[in-house]
Amino acid sequence: MTELELGANIRRLRKMAGLTQEGLAVRLHVTGQAVSHWEIGDTYPEITLLPQLAEVFGVTVDQLLRSELSEADMAEIQKEEIRIAGEESDVAAATYL
Repeated sequence: MTELELGANIRRLRKMAGLTQEGLAVRLHVTGQAVSHWEIGDTYPEITLLPQLAEVFGVTVDQLLRSELSEADMAEIQKEEIRIAGEESDVAAATYL
């Protein structure tokens, strides 16, 4: 896998999650510039961040590192994002009741 492939996966998953580079950076306790460097392939994220990065996107580290996510992977990721969004809506609604 090249840095560009990992960067492309990070970018695609970040956008699917509705996060900005800065938003992802805050969740991982890194700078927005670091996320930008990952996405354009200048650097890799530190290996210790890979589990956190995968968790943010609702994927496995293996899926994150694959050179290309399959259509089945993408469908699974989208279903998980929808499920999480639904749970968050339920929690928010219960808070206001």
